[in-house]
Amino acid sequence: MTPEHRKIVEHIRSSGDRVRQAVAGVAPDRLARAPRPGEWSAVETLVHTRDVAVHVYGLRLRRVLAETAPAFADWDADRQQQASLARGESAQDLVDGIVAEHDQLARLLASLPEADWGRQGQHPTRGPMTLEFLAGRLGAHADEHAAQVVEALRGAS
Repeated sequence: MTPEHRKIVEHIRSSGDRVRQAVAGVAPDRLARAPRPGEWSAVETLVHTRDVAVHVYGLRLRRVLAETAPAFADWDADRQQQASLARGESAQDLVDGIVAEHDQLARLLASLPEADWGRQGQHPTRGPMTLEFLAGRLGAHADEHAAQVVEALRGAS
């Protein structure tokens, strides 16, 4: 594995941990409170982060590895988030899901032959997406939302 790919795999692992750290020790009622009207609460952000990790990056990464040039469906984030929020999962369960998905994908990617990092799928509007791109976005997406959770908790105080 190249140093660049090793760095991507480690970033995936550590970004899940950053999400966990963002909510550590915070009371559940505070996690459910939006910082300002129209903004997501920490729980809403966690739902989105988990759903994207599982249903977007996780699914696409697995399809790229299992299929030849799969065509990806566009993803309705709003509909998925409403369905996930309706289940009423706890913040702890959401965080555990994020960390588990990141850990599982990191283990899967850590064992890949170098040639597989260039495999790709096709997004209907964004075009080709390589496994390397998808893996890099997984870690970056979690980092972005971990920071958003920290900011939301500051505003919800």
